Amino acid sequence: MLILTIVMTSSGAQAGGAASSTSRAVLERQTQNLVRTYNRGDHRSIARFYAPDASIIELNSLGLFRVVATGRTNIANYYDASTAARWTIDTTDVKITGDQAVQLARLRTSDTKGELTFMFIWQRNAAGTWLIVSDIYKR
Repeated sequence: MLILTIVMTSSGAQAGGAASSTSRAVLERQTQNLVRTYNRGDHRSIARFYAPDASIIELNSLGLFRVVATGRTNIANYYDASTAARWTIDTTDVKITGDQAVQLARLRTSDTKGELTFMFIWQRNAAGTWLIVSDIYKR
């Protein structure tokens, strides 16, 4: 059994002041670029927002995790099979510590699939680019 606990506290989780504000703005732009990529129908290109070994994980109603895609090729295939018409994402919280960040958000679709809550775990690579290493969602 896998138990995952992520604690997001308001005390000190975003060390760095202006640097964290800049990183948060970059993450927000990356997220909106991901949404624009999806909404223009370029689903396969979404994989470039993910680290090469990233995973998409679903949390079901029983609280159990299921890995639905791992690696950029499988992530591209996962999004390519997506049927949601358009996305809107509203970030509810971002916590940044050094080169790692956790983003909590709500995703709404323009079709009957409705809304899901998700968490992106981001990692800044050596080139300074923020990439998603884990995408965990619950419908």
